[in-house]
Amino acid sequence: MKRTSFLIAAILIAFLLLSGCTKNLTREEGILAEVSVAEDSSYQATFEELNLGVMLDFYLKLPQADSTLVKLSAEGYQNGEKVHEKPLLTISYGLNQQESEEGHIGMGIINPSGDNTMLTLFAPGSSSQSDNIAKYIHQDTNLVSTWDDALGDTELSLKAGESAILGAYREAENEIGMHDLQDQQSVETMIESDEIVLLLKMKVEKQTEK
Repeated sequence: MKRTSFLIAAILIAFLLLSGCTKNLTREEGILAEVSVAEDSSYQATFEELNLGVMLDFYLKLPQADSTLVKLSAEGYQNGEKVHEKPLLTISYGLNQQESEEGHIGMGIINPSGDNTMLTLFAPGSSSQSDNIAKYIHQDTNLVSTWDDALGDTELSLKAGESAILGAYREAENEIGMHDLQDQQSVETMIESDEIVLLLKMKVEKQTEK
């Protein structure tokens, strides 16, 4: 049954990866990436309806895809401390042959309530799955969990060298407080107060040579 769930999840993520498309996007001065929450995401709904897990789904536009490198990373925190010196998972996307491109990016947790829980990051044409992260989440059945996105109904624009938090998976005891993921002090308070925090981060870089 677990193997079937992972197979279905992999197929669904594959559809996400193939959903990238090429468009003539307007090149605003210095803007390398534009990100927004994927509205009424059918991928997210299907993922959850099939009980495969939970995910955060965003829509990415790269007006300079041929010279832009996007790096996604997932950082884990437990009781205020990093669970590992390096991110739990990373992927890179960009430097395409097309001048501009857009598609889905995000983070998901496969089989979140089971013994074999996997973290996944995805972008058009690229995905990666972690080893079992069950030891980091759902250790205490009394904890409540939630997903937060940092963007709301706004579109985030990033220039070369800029980074941002896109969203977070959180577990806390009894209740989960509200935090502004675009405010560093608020994020630090969240990490200290929650038992488990997984942060989805994004960074963009400008490269002239592939």
